Amino acid sequence: MYRSVIKLSSIILGIFVFCVSGYCFQTDINKHQNRVIVTPRSYSRALHNPLMGLTDSCEWNMLVRMYIGWDEIESSEKDGVAKITQYCDRLWKDFPAHGIKVIPRVYLLWKDIDNPKETHWPADMEKGDFSSEKFIVRCEKLIYKLGQAWNNDPRVAFIQMGIIGKWGEQHSPSPTPEVQKRLAIAFNKAFTNKKVGVRHVWMEFNEGSFGEYWDSFAHFDQMKSHGKSISDFNKSTGNWKINYIGGEPAYDWGNIKIQPGENPTESLSNPVHLNYVINCVKWLHTTQLDWISKYDQTNKLAREGAEKLQKAFGYRFEIPKITIWNKNGKIDSEIEVINTGSAPFYYKWPIQVVLIDPETRKPIQSRILDKVDIRAWLCGDGWTDPVPDDPNWGMSTPKWENEPKVYKFRANISIPSNYSKALILAITILDPQGGNCPAIRFASSDYLNGGYTCLGMVWPNGACSAMPADFKFDNPFIDGNKGRLPYHFRQNQD
Repeated sequence: MYRSVIKLSSIILGIFVFCVSGYCFQTDINKHQNRVIVTPRSYSRALHNPLMGLTDSCEWNMLVRMYIGWDEIESSEKDGVAKITQYCDRLWKDFPAHGIKVIPRVYLLWKDIDNPKETHWPADMEKGDFSSEKFIVRCEKLIYKLGQAWNNDPRVAFIQMGIIGKWGEQHSPSPTPEVQKRLAIAFNKAFTNKKVGVRHVWMEFNEGSFGEYWDSFAHFDQMKSHGKSISDFNKSTGNWKINYIGGEPAYDWGNIKIQPGENPTESLSNPVHLNYVINCVKWLHTTQLDWISKYDQTNKLAREGAEKLQKAFGYRFEIPKITIWNKNGKIDSEIEVINTGSAPFYYKWPIQVVLIDPETRKPIQSRILDKVDIRAWLCGDGWTDPVPDDPNWGMSTPKWENEPKVYKFRANISIPSNYSKALILAITILDPQGGNCPAIRFASSDYLNGGYTCLGMVWPNGACSAMPADFKFDNPFIDGNKGRLPYHFRQNQD
């Protein structure tokens, strides 16, 4: 048996016929109990979970980072919020059907200020101005409009503050102290429901609470200046517990041959680089990265490495144990959860307990568990610091100083009085803002399409048990994703 069951108190209930997936078999209910402890099967692969992971351009992406030129959403100060929403509706209209969400960044300058195609100041603004009072006031007005457009937009995952400097990376030039203060206040005021990231969270924009996007992630030349600074800031403030950490490796400067590799394919296919990046993800509690996602998807080693990296990112909720009580159809359960990932989940998405008909595999009863806050399910902390100047850190065996805790919550639900047959007890985490794909998947193989994790079986007359050993579960890897995966990757899943 692949799951262990401890039977605690028996009741005499006779013989019951149980139908699952079009076939029937008899079950001796004398063997079932009104209390049962279940150890479900874990799931070994990475998951296509929302708001985390490899971002853009690969088979894993549930996030898209999008650069938006200021003049694309505002030609002049007279333009309103409608122009922003129309622009986004045009580009993002297909994303909800695939569960994909956006990390937008507004910018003014790409790289060359003398190239008209790379500058995005609206016609009524002065090109090259990043710091005047007129510029700051104009920024504040735009940020207010962005808040109106994005703060409650279900397609938006996080915001990158951007705006200042080349690529909106807040350097060349860097933001002045006044710009930092005013933009920090404006973004915090405009985005009460979205997490916002900046480039140097440990030393800039300290008027507010922000996440981090490191734009040369795991780069050998910045491990001391940026990596350690982010780590120290996390340790001193606990910022990682409330704000996401992300960014991108940079493959166009410095000692990339040392770390993280010369290109995304090298980063993911060479264990010296892959393990280094994975350790950096855990060290900094990283939720997402892009650019590294542009690996050669025909390279088997790179694809395998991409899945290992995807598994390390963000949150990963496993269920080590479930206890179920059944008192005449009134179901109570205690569920243990452990976050074996590298970061929390940053929004209060609701968790739902569900009763599912095992024959139709459709929910027949559900309720939201209002008191459960999944943001509290923290991962481990204190990943072993890298040795300064050691390019082989990734080949060592670092670990959490503080292992992840086990969190417990209760889930209660009643079997409808008109039901006389066994039902599946399950849980799911919902995206409260909609979408046609499953939301957060638990790392459990006891899975049904639609995002449901099976906990056990319950009967209206007081019995409960683990899921039958021969029950045919669905594959969480495929559910909701097959239609958008690259063709060669889909073929492997058929």
